[in-house]
Amino acid sequence: MRSLIFIACVILSRSAFAEIVLDARMHHLRSGEKREWADFPEKAESSQLSIKFNNRRNDAEQTLWLRQEDVKQRWKVELNGKRIGRLAQDENNMWLALPIGTGTLKDGDNILTIDVERARASDDIRVGSVRIDRQPVDSAIGSASLSVKVTDERSGKAIPCRITLVDQNDALIPLATKSNDRLAVRPGVIYTIDGSAALRIPSGKYTIHAGRGFEYSIDTKTFAIAPGKNADVALQIKREVSTPGLVACDTHVHTVTYSRHGDCTLTERMITLAGEGIELPIATDHNIHIDYRNEAARIGADKHFTPVIGNEYTTRFGHFNIFPIKDNTKPPNHMLKTWPTIFDAIDKTDGVKIAILNHGRDIHGGFRPFGPSRFNALIGRHLNGKELQVNAMELINSGATQTSVMRLYYDWFALLNRGKNIAGIGSSDSHDVNRYIVGQGRTYIQCDDDDPSKIDVSKAVQSLVAGQVHVSFGLLTDLKVAQAGDKLEATITVKGPHWTKAEYATLFVNGTAVHTTKIKDGNKSPLKWTGTVAIDRPNHDIFLVAIAHGPGVAKSYWRIARPYQPTSPVWKPYVFGSTPPVWIDADGNGKRDSALDYAKGLVKRNSKNFEQLVKDMNDYHFIIAAHVFDLLTQDGTSLDDPKLKAALKHKSHSVTDGLMAYKQSLAETAATQK
Repeated sequence: MRSLIFIACVILSRSAFAEIVLDARMHHLRSGEKREWADFPEKAESSQLSIKFNNRRNDAEQTLWLRQEDVKQRWKVELNGKRIGRLAQDENNMWLALPIGTGTLKDGDNILTIDVERARASDDIRVGSVRIDRQPVDSAIGSASLSVKVTDERSGKAIPCRITLVDQNDALIPLATKSNDRLAVRPGVIYTIDGSAALRIPSGKYTIHAGRGFEYSIDTKTFAIAPGKNADVALQIKREVSTPGLVACDTHVHTVTYSRHGDCTLTERMITLAGEGIELPIATDHNIHIDYRNEAARIGADKHFTPVIGNEYTTRFGHFNIFPIKDNTKPPNHMLKTWPTIFDAIDKTDGVKIAILNHGRDIHGGFRPFGPSRFNALIGRHLNGKELQVNAMELINSGATQTSVMRLYYDWFALLNRGKNIAGIGSSDSHDVNRYIVGQGRTYIQCDDDDPSKIDVSKAVQSLVAGQVHVSFGLLTDLKVAQAGDKLEATITVKGPHWTKAEYATLFVNGTAVHTTKIKDGNKSPLKWTGTVAIDRPNHDIFLVAIAHGPGVAKSYWRIARPYQPTSPVWKPYVFGSTPPVWIDADGNGKRDSALDYAKGLVKRNSKNFEQLVKDMNDYHFIIAAHVFDLLTQDGTSLDDPKLKAALKHKSHSVTDGLMAYKQSLAETAATQK
């Protein structure tokens, strides 16, 4: 095992609470041989950090300070062979303060080591800025006092919010204050139910931010505080993104109290939901039905949101968020082993109207719902013959982001083209107070939101079933379509707070990008851009979706997490917002016809006449042609059939594109079966 050994030259100050700087630098360590992320150097400094230093025995508790970044696996911290703690399993840039027990330091030579416990996977981390503080931990992280008051700029009233406290490196700092019925506290992060926080913090120079999720501004101030002193900081935030008639919903919310992993207790979850401005939270702990109402009422959070009983129905063959659920309903059996029995159990759960497929591209228990061995991502067909019986799916899960922003969108487009009525969902999947921010990914449901404490759940659910929802991850996008002669005019509007940026807006037709606009001055707030795109009106039904995106937020007050199960070491953080699909009844028959519907009609009318089939296909979108080829293949016709190949000599560009895309989709499946 490679070890980076640093010999510390220790200089003691004359202060009563002297600090010993062991290593002022940050170091790149790696567990495993493979580089985890491309923004780290190709070669790590080492797999282990060892610091040798001369010291004297400690007769009382002291504090080891260090800074860490991007820690995913378990890394142990040992002093003279004795474990004194672990690095926090948290990708945030943050300070850690660990207790050095009495007698752990010794007279003469000492050695500090940081090493991975067990290299389950590659983990690139940065760690360093190591020092020893002669004070015990509680005194070291609570040597000064800070009083914070956050108010609404317009009303002047106190407001629930998130407070973020960082040093000059944008690193979160440990706090001596603990969570209670008013505060949810983690290193550098404080959620307050009433806009006030009295904190014990380390002395130093800091930047403080206040915000309240996507719709609100960020207010920022800097201050310095000496040991034993108190600082008072007042901040004001305002609603920047107005969303009348749109309910802010997080459909995927956990607590450690019931899910048994993560770190956010039930009480802390009530505070964080209010602090992020979520109006309709769905309780989705694993295989259990939880009602937030009593706890929200107990601490006074119930005036800020309307909670809904739900369940992350966690099976070996997919995770499904189901809601609303009536009181005292028995959870469905999560040990079922087939989709038909799983979906039947969902249907029989009292009250349930919504079933959401969660993180469809992630592997859990060896199963990936949209894996290429079981799902054709071009035509939306499950290859085992079993149908996905849900009416919604996650497009963004901010606790488990995808390497590609569009991956789950293409899966969704394929299902819409197959005729599935599936709503697109944004959620957070947060189990934590801060590692993954609740409500960061969210869904805006078309429903009255005048009083967040009295959302009409039945109407919200109705709108969600109808697909009247917007997905938001730092941006909010809207789309209106009007007919102008033989053209369709699609007007796209992009909104967001001042601290996110929109760079591009793209219009999709049947899941294919037809026009992209580069947005100038995308930092504006709340209206970042609006524009109209004209397209030819087709002779068949289509759906349109608009998606805006821009660079991700790296600041600690709304840091975007890296992908949960990356498909590449190269990753670029992003924000985006997408619209519900707008369906155009171009053929005027008064119903919504999908690409598969048209393909079935073409094949039925021309089952014996390939020449006429190809001729008729020439007037349709390429995805309809792809579905035709799939239907022919499923019916036993080879794509190399001489009659079909002869007819294809007269194909249009759309038919050519459909054939090429379909062959590529077959190749992707075949590659997984070798």
